[in-house]
Amino acid sequence: INNPSPLDVCDDQVADGFTAIDLNVKNDEITNGLSNLIVTYHSTQIDALSGSNPLPMPYVNTNTNEQIFVSVRDEFTGCISTTSLDITVLDNPIINTEDHYIDACDADHDGFASFDLTSIIPEVLQGLTGVTVTFHETNDDALTGSNPIADDTNYTNMTPEEQVVYIRVESNTSGCASVTPIEIHTNLLLTATEIRDVRLC
Repeated sequence: INNPSPLDVCDDQVADGFTAIDLNVKNDEITNGLSNLIVTYHSTQIDALSGSNPLPMPYVNTNTNEQIFVSVRDEFTGCISTTSLDITVLDNPIINTEDHYIDACDADHDGFASFDLTSIIPEVLQGLTGVTVTFHETNDDALTGSNPIADDTNYTNMTPEEQVVYIRVESNTSGCASVTPIEIHTNLLLTATEIRDVRLC
């Protein structure tokens, strides 16, 4: 069997240093893809030697840096070999996750307007550098970095009057990212702006 390379994992969107990890991504590296070798992961070397008390998947780490033990059993002979795996949970960029709003003028009152999404970047980053910013229409796309909004300086909302888009802030060093929602409004009243109705008699 092979000794696996360290596994670096980004923290989830709760910045506490703990996240769910699929250790099975290392199976093929450890076994060279041999299907007769069964891989399990353990908290102690003793458990790995006997194949006892395998860790559940996905595994939630207990420290940001830790070592776990790997048991590899040949299903034909029953023989077990062991190795270890080092895990590091990387921090995501620290951004402002308070409520964010962007308003735009709806000149023809049809519920749609053009938004410069990039105008919110300074408020979200608060001076943070070394990151790449993209905007997305769904939280799932923002988490994976998929389908970024192409024209983020001239974005027309898809849902009338009020819509949520998501800003993704990705570290240029680690590739880890933080995501937070942005509410965009074509009607200023939705952000509690007081506008009086004035009529000329």
